[in-house]
Amino acid sequence: MQTDFEHPVYSKNVLEFVTVAKEFCAWLEGTPSFPRREFVETGRMMLPLLYLKASGLPKPGTMLEDDFLEKFVAEEEYQQILNAVLV
Repeated sequence: MQTDFEHPVYSKNVLEFVTVAKEFCAWLEGTPSFPRREFVETGRMMLPLLYLKASGLPKPGTMLEDDFLEKFVAEEEYQQILNAVLV
């Protein structure tokens, strides 16, 4: 039986991906506070890093049930980020 920290969720690759994904989300949500040039330059660095970390994730198993993850984003959240990026 696996102990808590032996579970694949706690592997180095997963933790690195989660860290980069958290920073990416914080960057995207903070879009209105960045000048346009800084936003683009940061995006040029973060998006490839996010892709690189995602490519190192282990293959998903069938452990999760279909209703475990939300399958939608609230319209207000989507519009807020879309409008911030478009400005």
